[in-house]
Formats: sequence, structure tokens, C-alpha cells
Amino acid sequence: MSRNKTDNALLKLTIHQLQRLRDITVEFAPIGVTAIMGVNGSGKSTILRALACIYQPSRNQALPQTAYVPADFFVPYDGYDWSECRFEAWIEGQEESRIFQREDSGSWSPNPSNRFHRYVKYIPISESIPDIERDDQKDAFSFNRDSFWEAESPKQRAFLRRVGETLNRDYSNAGSANKATGKLHDFMFAEVNDRAHGNLAYPSHYMGAGEQKIFEIVKSVINAPRGALILIEEPEVSLHSKAMHDLVLFLKQQAEEKSLQIVITTHWLGITSLADEVSTYSLTIDPDNDVVRCCPGFLPADVMALSGNRADIRRITVWVEDVLAERFVEHIANHLGIRRFIKKIGIGRSARNLFSIAAGIVIENDNPSDVLIVGDGDRDTTDEAKRNAMEGLIDIEDELPVDGPNAWVIERRNRAVSLICEFASPNNINPETFLLNTAREMVSCGRADQWLQNDLQEISRIRPAPTGKEAFYKLAQSKCHSEGPEAVRSELARLHEMYIQTIQSTQAWREYIAPVERRLMEMCQHHRLIAVQTTQEVSQVVEMV
Repeated sequence: MSRNKTDNALLKLTIHQLQRLRDITVEFAPIGVTAIMGVNGSGKSTILRALACIYQPSRNQALPQTAYVPADFFVPYDGYDWSECRFEAWIEGQEESRIFQREDSGSWSPNPSNRFHRYVKYIPISESIPDIERDDQKDAFSFNRDSFWEAESPKQRAFLRRVGETLNRDYSNAGSANKATGKLHDFMFAEVNDRAHGNLAYPSHYMGAGEQKIFEIVKSVINAPRGALILIEEPEVSLHSKAMHDLVLFLKQQAEEKSLQIVITTHWLGITSLADEVSTYSLTIDPDNDVVRCCPGFLPADVMALSGNRADIRRITVWVEDVLAERFVEHIANHLGIRRFIKKIGIGRSARNLFSIAAGIVIENDNPSDVLIVGDGDRDTTDEAKRNAMEGLIDIEDELPVDGPNAWVIERRNRAVSLICEFASPNNINPETFLLNTAREMVSCGRADQWLQNDLQEISRIRPAPTGKEAFYKLAQSKCHSEGPEAVRSELARLHEMYIQTIQSTQAWREYIAPVERRLMEMCQHHRLIAVQTTQEVSQVVEMV
């Protein structure tokens, strides 16, 4: 969808100092939804309140508007008077930024009348307080009703449909209500088609807190004029996860249709599943110095802090052919400092099984960006060979046209191929042969310890002469006091580890693991687990946790 122009759209906010927030920058697309995540006390609400103060009410607008000013939100208290506080806003089409700061006199500049005009709606968390708790009326009351919009108007139909879909109820009407008695005079009402009680009308006093919150948000967004700025504090309060998911998608749809900028603050971890729909920033508190840091995307430390579950930072699944390849991946991940982000290293037991795993993953998952399948590099290393291997694994037999596979089959086969990465095996040799060849090269160059020379001599004496996997197995047998399979497997694992430790300083090892190392780093970067600084040989990983 092409973007329409939004007058005075906010492009960037930098908070130089607002209480504990210092040097925090958030960028905004001229149209769309931005979510700011963070634990309690990280400063999400402070950012939202600063945003509310950037504009003055829009001109020639019939809708009620509030002139938000910093003095309403940043009130001095004992021990803190907001002196030296300052934040800066960049507005689309303006060469210079606008600086908002508290003057020595106690007032804030610039004066509200000198700010850009825009319709701004701020929905604080206090909107989640049920109306029954706001009111003091304890006896029976009647109330007047007035629909938000005309009964069959597009806005009224859209409102009832959206709220009904989100809350799984059949609303026939909703609107504003008022009464003359009690503390709360103005509120909302709803009419619902109830299978047990027929058409039921009730005031917001008897709405659930989540239902009342949804009514307020959806009404405000549908009612907002084109190009408005909508600020919503913790919309997930009192909402179940599916309702929140549907609400965020509704906000995105409305933002695109009406050229809105919508900013929400949230603790809702489900927002991570909407990374392609919503721009997200994470606020993280450094436990060592209590400094708040702000980064785009989802930081694993923040996700873990919100859920209390360390497993939330484990995102990546790797499939390999055998236990030796598993050890290779373990070494790569430990060297890069990313082992904590790997959820599982599964063993496929054969190259054919790895292709089957890739096929199963892409059939079930439209976007498997968290899975890597690592081949040994000794067979089917070209894309064409991999696609041929996928024939028979990904098909729709009853829908195939006469002239070959349909578009879905071709697309899924290509996607399965994209999941597979191989070690850069010279001459397509297997990993065991690569280990032995590299070890022999170290001996020939005079770089091998005595134990390695002895091992290679032991292998050379075995008849018939073994190679690759068999050579390691025979060597392990010769070193065991017992010929039992468990003892041999244990000795084989020890040998694998010693050989890897020995050759990992060689250039041959660096070249062999480079494709897998690169893919793992790209995946971690894609999921915002690490930041990557590329050098000529190996990328340097800087952890963001």
C-alpha cells in the first residue's frame, strides 16, 4: 500500500534527560505502529508522556482534544524538580529539531502555542480502571444512551465488528451514556445479542476491565482523523493474549488506512511474534549501574526479564548428521559466544534424514528463520542436488499439473534448500577424514604433539587400512580396556574432542567451518540476539545481553 502524506509526522525522539532516562533515542515510521517494551520502571510511560507534549491541538477539528503539556506529567516533588531535563523531537519536513526543556523559572519551552498542530490522543493505563470502581452509586439508576455514530454508519459497523471479533461477542450497539446521579456521570454502554438472555443492554459499570479497555481503544482509533498520533499505555492490561494479538493487528490496519502513527508501551511477550507488523524498541536496565538502555528489536535479556524464563532467549534449533557434527557446532557456538541462544542441536543420523527434516519443517512452518540444518559437505552440496533430493519429500500428488510441480511445491522445495548449510569440505570428504587429513598436515609441518603422532602411527599399522569413520572407530577400540559398545563410544567422543581442540587453531579449520559460522551469526543477528561487526576473516560478536 502506498503511503499517504502525514502532516507533521514525528520521525525521532531523543530524551537527553528525563529522570532516570538519559540519551535514549526512538525512531518512528511516518505511518505505522511502534511498540516500546521493557520491565516495570524502565521508563516506558515517561517516553509516552513526552510524546504527548510535542504538539498542540489540531486546528479546525471538531473532535474534543487535550492540550498536553510537560507540566501536567512532570510535576516537581521532594528531591527532584526536573531541572536540566530536556528532550528533542524531529518532525517530518523540518530541517531543525524542536527542543523541550524545563527553564529556571519552572516553565517548559517551547510555549504550547509555538508547537506544531496535530490531533493527539493519549490513552493512559488509568482507562483500564473499571467504571464501577470510579462511581459511588450504590442504588438503582437509569441512564440515557446515544450511539457513538449513526446506527448503520460505516464507523459504527466497523466498531461493532472489530470489538465483537476481538472479544468473541455479538454486539448490536454501543455508545456514550450519561446519568445525573452518582459520582460518574459520563460513561459507555453496550448492547449484546446473548443466546441465554436475548438482547442485553448494560453500562460500562458492568463491563469487564478488558472489555472496557477494548471499547475505549477501538473507539478512539476509529474516531481519530487522518494523520493523528495515538498513544496507548499498556493495552494488554486485562486482555487475554488472543485479544491483544487481534488488537495489535487492528491498530496496524487502521494506521495504514488512515496514515496514523500509533505508539504503545507493553509487557506483552506475544509482540515478539508480530516483528514484521510492528516496529519495536526494548528498554533494558543495566543491573550494574542502573542505566536504562534503548535498542531496536527484542533483546533476549529483556524478554527473559519479562517472563522470568531463561529458555526465552533460546531461539535457534540446529540439526546435524551425527555426533561429530554436533561437536563441531558446539565448538563454533562456544567460540562465537552464542551457545546460550541455541535451543537444541538435534541429530538426524543420516544425510537423507536431514532432507526429510528440512521438508517437514517448511511444510509446517511458513517462515522457519530459527532453524539451521548442517550437512557434512560430503554429498549433495549444490542447490540443484539438494532440490533433486527434495523430490518425493515435498509434493502434492493429487494437485500436480501435467507439466510438473505447482508453484507451492517449487517454493517449498526452494525454502527447504535454503535451510541447509554445509561445512566447506575439501573434495567433499567426510568430517572424520577432514580431521585426520588436517592432523597429518600438522605432523608434516612439525606442529603436532607426540600423542597425535602416536595416534596416526597406530592407525597406519591397522590392516586393512581404515579411513574416515572406521579409522577413528578402530583407534578408539585399540585404546579401550573393554570392547563393550559404551566404552568404545566414550573413547570415540574423547578422541573427537581432542582432535577438534588440536586442529581448531589451523587455517583449514577456519575455512571448513566458515559457512556454518556465518549462517549462525546471521540467524542470531536476525533475531536480535547479537550485534555483528564484520571483519575480513571472522565476524566479531558483541553480545547485547
